[in-house]
Amino acid sequence: LHRVVTTRLFTLGADLPPWLVAGYKKKDAAELIRLYHSQGKLEAASDLAIEYLEAVMGKGGEYFGLESSLMANQRPAWVPWTVLDRLFLELADNVAIPALSTAMKRLEKTVDKYLNTVERVSRDMVARA
Repeated sequence: LHRVVTTRLFTLGADLPPWLVAGYKKKDAAELIRLYHSQGKLEAASDLAIEYLEAVMGKGGEYFGLESSLMANQRPAWVPWTVLDRLFLELADNVAIPALSTAMKRLEKTVDKYLNTVERVSRDMVARA
């Protein structure tokens, strides 16, 4: 239902209402990123991807329905790497557009921060074993 409503609103050229975005984030953030991307809303897709990665790292997980964050003593959270890879490719193809170049740099910085956090947490998990 979320996907149908979102696609229809995009078809009409309408912005998504905040209540729909909030519900979709909890239901399937990766799908929402894909929909933004498929509609050419690359900045919105990038912003949502950044927000999701930060949630996985512990900042705002409640907005995505995440029960835990990235810590050695908690269950791991899923990250939609294929969706992020496709978004990176699209952003890279459009770096001549200043807003998209900025979005790509912000997303790269967040992914680097995430990967550093994963490395630290992995070391902590090994040390605890």
